[in-house]
Amino acid sequence: MKKISAVVLAVVLVISALSLAGCGSKKSIVGKWETEVDIGEAVSNSLGDESEELAEAFKDVNIVAKYSFEFTDEGKFSMLLDEDALVESFKGSKDAFKKFFNEYLGAMAETMGMGIDDLLDAQGLTIDELVDEALDESVEAMKENLSDASKKGTYKIDGQKLFLAEEGEDFTDDEYVEFEFEDDNKIKFTKITAKEGEDEDEDSLELIKETLPWTLIRK
Repeated sequence: MKKISAVVLAVVLVISALSLAGCGSKKSIVGKWETEVDIGEAVSNSLGDESEELAEAFKDVNIVAKYSFEFTDEGKFSMLLDEDALVESFKGSKDAFKKFFNEYLGAMAETMGMGIDDLLDAQGLTIDELVDEALDESVEAMKENLSDASKKGTYKIDGQKLFLAEEGEDFTDDEYVEFEFEDDNKIKFTKITAKEGEDEDEDSLELIKETLPWTLIRK
């Protein structure tokens, strides 16, 4: 269904936005780090333009993206999304799918002068079977669209600004992440700044901001 595919697109959009962000002190950023980012609210907000009902159904859903970072002495970085963990987290949205289908199909059945059970019987499905089918299709579609979620490249630090450039790209002065050390083993990403560009880029930036701050823990 078109509205269900919007859920997948919303999740992938948020993940893609986060992957664009990546992530001066006596403390060192060199090493391996990990973080968990709750993207549920950002997903719900991005669904608003597609369907208010769908956005409302996903309003309180926790969808967690787990990232691992590595920063080397040579100025290299990697940012890896745990795709399996994301998929498992997304499967927890089953109740949101069920809520949406009950409301969406209930309204459809009412316009046809029948009850939702009659409508489902006509399709030869139960509500749980319909939800499972939609969730499975969404998971498969999500897996196919996460190929660019992980990043590699170079980094540099200027004070409390972290500049990242993907492989084959150059640093830009107006695109960086502001960060602070909470202690030797904990970093917080507090703000992202990027130059104005295409509408799609600005939408991605807004999605990133909705998930801040990020807290990275040294592994």
